[in-house]
Amino acid sequence: MVATVDQAKTLEAAADLLRPDCASLISAVRWIRRRVMPVRTVFTLLAGMFPGIFQGCALTVADFRLRLDCVTVLVQARHLARDTLPNLPRPLGFIPPQAEGGGRKIRFQQRMGTDQPALAG
Repeated sequence: MVATVDQAKTLEAAADLLRPDCASLISAVRWIRRRVMPVRTVFTLLAGMFPGIFQGCALTVADFRLRLDCVTVLVQARHLARDTLPNLPRPLGFIPPQAEGGGRKIRFQQRMGTDQPALAG
């Protein structure tokens, strides 16, 4: 999915391709962003941890595939960073997302209930 997003002209084009079943384009874009952000974070971490391998590398699946000479980037990255996996966040490592206040993260959750009426004007 992230490779498709990398190759798409816009995030909206990728969302339309990957989530044609979504009720709206906006919800499809949000769905994609929630899945792409952790992978981009992993790429940034790897580039910092292994500058000899990833120096000058774009944070794209295609570039990471070239640098790691593989198709399954996250699998190969786990092998590369195997000694630090307990200290790395998902989807690469084992640290789960931190819940604020001990409860569920609601940063991306919309409010429940009906939409507010449009303002006349």
